[in-house]
Amino acid sequence: DPATGLRSLPAVGNAQKKLTWTLKGLVPGVCYWSVQAVDTAFAGSTWANERFADNRFVDIGAGLAAVRSGALAWGDYDGDGDLDLALTGETSSGFVGRIYRNTEGAFADVSAGLPGVYAGALAWGDFDNDGDLDLALAGEDSATGGYISRIYRNTDGAFSDISAGLRGVAA
Repeated sequence: DPATGLRSLPAVGNAQKKLTWTLKGLVPGVCYWSVQAVDTAFAGSTWANERFADNRFVDIGAGLAAVRSGALAWGDYDGDGDLDLALTGETSSGFVGRIYRNTEGAFADVSAGLPGVYAGALAWGDFDNDGDLDLALAGEDSATGGYISRIYRNTDGAFSDISAGLRGVAA
């Protein structure tokens, strides 16, 4: 009962033997819910008003490279509180390796000088404990066709290969 919070516990007779229901007329991507508090004696509060949220994703027009066999990783490399994006993969004109700086939802390629890789992997982390995020990158290198694994040190937003000597891999 929505007004009192009283309800029958699931058992044969309450919903017969049917344990699932099909809801019709719902909009894809929209979440619907209503909540009720229930204590240990199974006494329930009244139901809250039904709510819904439209959680469909919308393209924000970020201008990112369209890639296949790509990888991406979110991280705030510049410490401004906005998550930036590292991206690798194959575009229609070749392999790419890019970092996009996020400034309040506007993304710009920072020309970080990363190699273009295909079938790669990316991860942010502060390997040198200086307080800013550095980048690990791996994949098939566009220049040599071989596999690479590199760590790029972030020094005030400029990225440089530390020549870690890691074995090259691809995803």
